[in-house]
Amino acid sequence: MEPTWIAKALDYLTPHAAGIFIWTTTVAGFLKPNSEPRFGILEAGRRGDNEEGFDDLYSLYFTVVRTSFENVFKQEIEGITSVMSAMIFAKELLNDDALIVLPGVKSQNALQLIRRGLVSMIDSGPILHFHHRSFEDFVLSSSFSQDLPQFIAVQDWDHHERQLAVLCLNTMASLALHFNVCGLETLDIGNRDIPAADKSAISHLLLYSC
Repeated sequence: MEPTWIAKALDYLTPHAAGIFIWTTTVAGFLKPNSEPRFGILEAGRRGDNEEGFDDLYSLYFTVVRTSFENVFKQEIEGITSVMSAMIFAKELLNDDALIVLPGVKSQNALQLIRRGLVSMIDSGPILHFHHRSFEDFVLSSSFSQDLPQFIAVQDWDHHERQLAVLCLNTMASLALHFNVCGLETLDIGNRDIPAADKSAISHLLLYSC
């Protein structure tokens, strides 16, 4: 026999999904690590009277972010805002090798904190990527800045574009960029003809920067 809370959760979640598939998948990802306590948080965390559409989806996103990053330190907040902003403003998706050098990150542990916190909103895999545009819209909305002011720096477009530009310039001025970076036996070859195995010598961050 299933626990009483599961039946209660189904009665609560089914109508509140309001036909929005991303609402359902986000809830599933949020509940997975610790289902019963997290359902209690979700149920208590609803705001307002709207029970459908994007207002309700934003309420869900608010609850997930608040719960996931409830007791983080100042430096961790900087890392979270740096990574989330890079995921939104970077011209191409960045892998961990690029994200780890952003301000406030500096370690794989910091990236894992962000991955765990955003697990219900990101695709699984080596490259962090929001799996639905609605979360990006929420992060850039007035609701986000009002309800999660500790993360408001994520909305500073100019600051983060400058931050990415500095990252690229530092990379191109470093030893990562040097003559014959692919170690080719001859330079009399077009870029398209360079074997994939040789191109692997170019780091993801260097490719992005160039």
